Amino acid sequence: MNLLPDDVRCAVAVGISCAPCPGEIALAGGYLSSLCDQAEELDLRLQLFADARAVDMLPQLRAPVARGHAVDLQAALLHEQKTDMARPLQALWEATGDRAVGVRAADMGRLGLQKMPAAREHLVRSGLGFVNSDYSTKLPEGPAPGFADKNAAMLIKHTQPRLYGEGLLEIPSAGYSAGDFFLTQRRPVEAWCDHLRQCLDFAHDIGGLLWAPALDLSVLMRHDPDRDTLRTLVTHARSKRSGKVGFYTYRDIHARASQTESG
Repeated sequence: MNLLPDDVRCAVAVGISCAPCPGEIALAGGYLSSLCDQAEELDLRLQLFADARAVDMLPQLRAPVARGHAVDLQAALLHEQKTDMARPLQALWEATGDRAVGVRAADMGRLGLQKMPAAREHLVRSGLGFVNSDYSTKLPEGPAPGFADKNAAMLIKHTQPRLYGEGLLEIPSAGYSAGDFFLTQRRPVEAWCDHLRQCLDFAHDIGGLLWAPALDLSVLMRHDPDRDTLRTLVTHARSKRSGKVGFYTYRDIHARASQTESG
């Protein structure tokens, strides 16, 4: 389903997982604050996902919420229809002052919740409107630039938002995730920025596509200390002359889906 405004050729939804290890909390909080500063300088709202089990991190998310960024839930085992959502949703609300609209799966899999109607119904009953549980990019066996990278970017075409019959919107992630790129493939930040540009080029050239890269605060903090990720995305987007690139939170996309459905 095409959820883009008429004046937008393609769109990017920047979603960042915020679940650092206990020993990284202070550093992660400082890096997140600097990301918020950078995003605001670039006229960008961040979509953050927080694991309610990372209790020491949660209070540090209140400031981004106050600054207009979105914080939704990250949880594991979304395919388990009995997974308790009420407790982590309440913890997130109490810590940040923001009520979650959606959830990102910490244990993403291929195809998301397409074949899991019971899990979808459970999330809807929990009051959630969108899910990000589909990461279907096939990793190369080694750090193999070229053909494998092109396939990773091309998958954007096949991972567009889908609205399930239960009313739950799935927003899949495509391209390489930051974790896959830096931790599995062990490639440098310069190559990462090239990949971001390649993905954006693909979405823009075809048009009508939403690209939702899967980013992780801890990974970016260690491997992109100079915060090249957001700068690359926005700078490259603004270099386009043939059509506007929109930047949205997952909540923005969900709101547009709700309007489309009701209209």
